[in-house]
Amino acid sequence: MDEITVILGRADQEMRAIEWVANQAGFRVCKGLHHEPNSTKAVRVTAWNAYQVNALECGGHVVNHIDVPVVLVETGGAIFNNKTVLCRCDHHRPGDYGYGKPPEQAFAASSLGQFINFVNYIKGRTVFGPDTLIDLSYIKVRAAVVAASDHCLSAAYQGRVPNVSPEEIIEFRDANRARTYPGGGKEYRAALQQAFDFVANTPIIPEFPGTVHDARQYYLKNKPVKEANEASFRMGIPLLFSLPQRSLHTTKTTLVNASSDQVNYFFTPFAQKLGLTHLYGDPARGFAGGYDARGMVC
Repeated sequence: MDEITVILGRADQEMRAIEWVANQAGFRVCKGLHHEPNSTKAVRVTAWNAYQVNALECGGHVVNHIDVPVVLVETGGAIFNNKTVLCRCDHHRPGDYGYGKPPEQAFAASSLGQFINFVNYIKGRTVFGPDTLIDLSYIKVRAAVVAASDHCLSAAYQGRVPNVSPEEIIEFRDANRARTYPGGGKEYRAALQQAFDFVANTPIIPEFPGTVHDARQYYLKNKPVKEANEASFRMGIPLLFSLPQRSLHTTKTTLVNASSDQVNYFFTPFAQKLGLTHLYGDPARGFAGGYDARGMVC
């Protein structure tokens, strides 16, 4: 058990929670890195290259190999070929344990829930669970709330996730977002109100089934409305937006808060028409995205 090393994928709040659990369990933690051939250093993986890990940051040191059993959390790569992979915790791609699972199974389907179940199995007893209070430094929050926020945010705001209230989701999300503003909660709340007004007035894309609002051109031509993504979830409005990914020299287009029919439409005719590659998403979770094969569009 002491030899187990947990490999973390791209950074987000669920990954921070998983790192906290791993540390509490006494496991070694390393972070997946990607080193581009023309780059001077390896950097933390993103959604673009999360499964192309070719280096690791372990205890402040960068290494390019690992010889102990690993747990892969939303990541992978050739560096792990012929290595002992004890568990893969993921819900992003077909074949992942959590892929396609509905809100009613949010905790078990989430990467956090999968990792907690693995830890309990290794320990031979229930050490962590949905009600475990995870200390993220800016808030102590139940594991079930983190899992629901990551796995099915729209359903969580609608009260469709068992054992998780919309009020808990709001408290967690507000605390996370407010800390990114110099003015704290007051500045964040003003930004969120601005985002509500913005999302309500975005045009509708007629070709999608149902109603999908379009923020792509505004985002590419203007400074993004910081909380538009959050506002769309709270308002229950499906939103499509595009953001330049300058380090990747491309543009990412994302659909959030969508129905399964809308996600499937994005995957098939819509993404092909736009020339998107590296598609990702899950109809059951209501999101999809892809990267422009032509490069930067702005």
